[in-house]
Amino acid sequence: GIDPFTMLSSGDLTSASWELVVRVDHANGEQQTEITLRVSGDLHIGGVMLKLVEQMNIAQDWSDYALWWEQKRCWLLKTHWTLDKCGVQADANLLFTPQHKM
Repeated sequence: GIDPFTMLSSGDLTSASWELVVRVDHANGEQQTEITLRVSGDLHIGGVMLKLVEQMNIAQDWSDYALWWEQKRCWLLKTHWTLDKCGVQADANLLFTPQHKM
């Protein structure tokens, strides 16, 4: 019973999956949820956001939400970019939050 995801035949790290923790601001602004996603470096930003919304299973308008990278103080707005291309790794502090807060 060897997990095929942990065994990397070629030692190719780009296909390795890892855990990314993203904090989510709720619409009411009162609380945050921490979501842990299993991602790989070739997952794109749009895919991360899709996974987050699916995992939370909350019916609300997510259209204004985007990923904010706290250490870099920047929005990850290029949804077609991969995590590798953005330089996002497991230690990134990401916040899924509305872009247009009061």
